[in-house]
Formats: sequence, C-alpha cells, structure tokens
Amino acid sequence: MSALGAATLQASRLGQLSNWPQGRSLGASFGCRRRTRVGATIVHHGHHSSKSEPSLHSRLCSRNSSPAKPYCGCRVPAAGATRAAAVVVCSSSGTIEALSRQLNQEEESTWKASCDVLVRSLDLGADESSRLVARAFGWTTQAFWRQEKVEELPTPTQVENALEVLRIDLAMTSEEAARVVRVFPELLACDVEGRLRANIAQLGSQWRLKGPTLTKAVIRQPAVLSYSLDCGGDCIGECNRCWARF
Repeated sequence: MSALGAATLQASRLGQLSNWPQGRSLGASFGCRRRTRVGATIVHHGHHSSKSEPSLHSRLCSRNSSPAKPYCGCRVPAAGATRAAAVVVCSSSGTIEALSRQLNQEEESTWKASCDVLVRSLDLGADESSRLVARAFGWTTQAFWRQEKVEELPTPTQVENALEVLRIDLAMTSEEAARVVRVFPELLACDVEGRLRANIAQLGSQWRLKGPTLTKAVIRQPAVLSYSLDCGGDCIGECNRCWARF
C-alpha cells in the first residue's frame, strides 16, 4: 500500500473511533496549530478554539479603562464604552480619535451635514471630511485659532458659504478648492464677509492681484484668506495670521 493510501486509511479509522464530525480534515478537527506573527499580533489560521487570547490593547496598555471611564491614555475605547458620535480619522496614520466630548443627536446631525458638504462639493471621503471639519472649528488643534474657536459646532451653511468664496469669488475648480481646504481647513470657519472676502479685496487693492493671478496666489498660500493683522515689521508673535508673511 502506498504512503498516501496508508495515511488515508489511518485518518478514516481515527474518525470511526471518535465523535468527530465526518468530512472534516484532521487539521480542522484538532484545531489548526499554525500561527503567523504579524508585528506584535499573532494570527491564527483555520479553526479557532473557544478560548480567545486577550486583545493587543489589553496586553499592551497599562492604564485601566471602564464604561464609566471610556478611554485610557492611549485613546482606545473600553469594551462596552459609549463612543462620541463623531470621530476624527487621521488619514496619515489610519488611527481613529474620538472627539473630546459626546455629541447629542442634534449636534451629530449637524456635524454630519457639515461633512457632507465637503463630500458633495469637493468629492472628499467622509472620514477625511470629518477630520478637516474638526480642525477647522478648533476640535483638534489650536495652532491657528489660539483659543479664539474651541470646539465650535460646525454648520453646513458656514461650510457652504466658505466654499462658495473659493468657487465663485476665486473661480477655483473642485480639485483646486480641495487642495486649499486640505492645506488650510481653518478657512471653513472664518467669517465669510469680514475675513475671507475682505482679504480678497485687500489682495486686489494693495497687491493688484486679480483673476487667475489672484487665484494662484491663494492656492500657493491659502492661509492668506485668514490674515487679520499687520505688525508692520514689529513682530508680535502671531505670524500665522499676519500680513507680513505674504
């Protein structure tokens, strides 16, 4: 008898002497022992036993978390914890960061409607739109706003009006507008008349920028739409909103 035939006969006998479900391979019956290490995570192949290993987060994180205290220091939600309704997705690293406070149903609806404006007008993904809106309205960084806007709730009207300035006043294409918003999302929360259109007027009157030249200047330096002061060469430490940078 060949070696293959002997192995088949042995497998058949083992199946008859046990209560194993017929038609399953030996590897599936015993539970597959082959494992592959991917980074710090062990991936099991084939049949899994009922005993599960602790999650990677529970093994690596030394901080305790609970439903009453939903997030530990590494910002990973505990089992059964309630997450904030909207999340900020950092596309560069693929991580998910929840907003710092829970949104109620009305706020969540307004947040989603504001993100949908970017999705619809600029053809951005929902995750990227949420991240840009969060930064624009002071939820994730104060590098530009410096406490002027802190966790301000976005509105679809504000976002639409800001995009209208790019599309109509500056004659940008959707691709150009998307590039500008990605570089400087804070413009979405700037006052449309008092800041955006006022600065476009100043670029025309003081620097004689008009038409395509004006559009190219804004694409090159989107933050110029937010400038609100001019130190006149005597630096006051607010360079991110000063005309001296232009």
